[in-house]
Amino acid sequence: MKVLVTEPLAEEGLTRLRAEQELTVDVLLGLSPQELVQRIPEYEALIVRSSTKVTAEVLEAATRLRIVGRAGTGVDNIDLDTATRQGVVVVNTPQGNAVSVAELTMGLLLGCVRQIARADHKLKEGVWAKKGLKGRELAGKTLGIVGLGRIGREVAARAIPFGLAVLGHDPFVADVDFTERGIRLVDLPTLLAESHAITLHVPMTDQTQHLIGAPEIRAMREGVILINTARGGLVDEAALLEGLQSGKVGAAGLDVFEGEPNPARDLVSHENVVATPHIGASTLEAQEQVGYHVAGYVADYLVRGVLQSAVNYPSVSTEEIRFIRPYLTLAARLGAFAAQVAVGRMHTLSILYSGELVEARHGLLTDRALCAALAPFLEEINPVNARSIARQRGLKVIESTSTNGNGYPGGIQIALTTPEGTVTVEGAAIGQPHPPRLISVNGLEIDAPLKGPTLFFRNDDVPGVIGRVGTFAGEKGINIANFALRSDGQGGAMGVVQVGRRLNRQELEEFSHLPGIRMARLVDLSDVS
Repeated sequence: MKVLVTEPLAEEGLTRLRAEQELTVDVLLGLSPQELVQRIPEYEALIVRSSTKVTAEVLEAATRLRIVGRAGTGVDNIDLDTATRQGVVVVNTPQGNAVSVAELTMGLLLGCVRQIARADHKLKEGVWAKKGLKGRELAGKTLGIVGLGRIGREVAARAIPFGLAVLGHDPFVADVDFTERGIRLVDLPTLLAESHAITLHVPMTDQTQHLIGAPEIRAMREGVILINTARGGLVDEAALLEGLQSGKVGAAGLDVFEGEPNPARDLVSHENVVATPHIGASTLEAQEQVGYHVAGYVADYLVRGVLQSAVNYPSVSTEEIRFIRPYLTLAARLGAFAAQVAVGRMHTLSILYSGELVEARHGLLTDRALCAALAPFLEEINPVNARSIARQRGLKVIESTSTNGNGYPGGIQIALTTPEGTVTVEGAAIGQPHPPRLISVNGLEIDAPLKGPTLFFRNDDVPGVIGRVGTFAGEKGINIANFALRSDGQGGAMGVVQVGRRLNRQELEEFSHLPGIRMARLVDLSDVS
């Protein structure tokens, strides 16, 4: 498999990729957008930083692409919606540069309160401007942190020893997680009103664009300090400049801008702005960390199927994958079995988890089942884009759990509804190394392996059916690996027969017309894993 790296990556990361025998790594720096579109069809993986724009055009041209790795935190240079529709996983490395960005944040804050950059500039001009450079202390002031992810938490850990009281706002965290850290969680209006300094650490989305605009600045303290080391679009720069000019904003420390790499000159040249050219992650340690981690995430996904730090799909640890792996196979094969037995257009796919799966990562299992159900009818489908495609096609997906087990450690039941009715199949992962087995169909108990080509049929519950099935298989040179038959107690029966090869259309037609056979389907699970 081929990996394309389009921006500088630490040597530790490249070494980690090249250590995998299954991977070939190409480093092609400075590709134009057109060149990237032309080259990307060759690759299974793409690793970028912030400069490469992974647009819809790039993703739609990437016929083999499975994963995009972002060496860094922000993914606003990647079209996540298109990536998900195309079935491409996007991973980032938020932990790799958290300390570096947090340290720059504190540096900018100190630079603002003590006018360090301005003092340096004056002194280099030969001006001893001591009297005009009176600063303020941090001790006893309040710092408001918007966004309490890794970077926000690292900032708090550094701010508290300076004597700062810390307010935090993040709608996706619980109070119990932060009270012990010395952070008081508040709503955004409270944070804006009470903070002497405010620092932003949230991603750039449609919801957070211009999170800080004219109304928010009006709600702040007089002389507030604003720090932004996250993304330029979080701040309405025209409103910020107006606030600086009026004195409402006492100072701003900015590492990111809306117009990168050509920020607004009147903003960056303002005497109360400390500006840096997006260097938050530009430390030796951060570059080594993000390069090493993104390489590991890409290699683990391509080579070992382990997904970590994904932005558009649930991540799974090595420990989780060990537990869930047999159930992933079970979910996929049950989904494929139900879809190949059902007749008509799929309306609803309902999945019930029981036993030890009640607390498991249901989303991963459901995606595998959905993907396997749709795969015979759709090309280019995988667990990443399966739900998106299902929504587009009007297929409703329902997940539920039950504490009532089926006698096995964990079980999965799938009910697939079409205009012709509902097919319900249930299975379990049994024994070592947990081979998946079918344990019921439409409420009728049966024990059969979920593996390889399988004949599923309904028949009259009369003597001679097993013999006729065996004779047919012998005449056609078809080996029978497993034969399971179950009576429904109402004059009918159901058979699940694992066979040595696929039947062709004519053979299946002949089998369907054997005396006593009411219906027959060939279910092929050979490539479902």
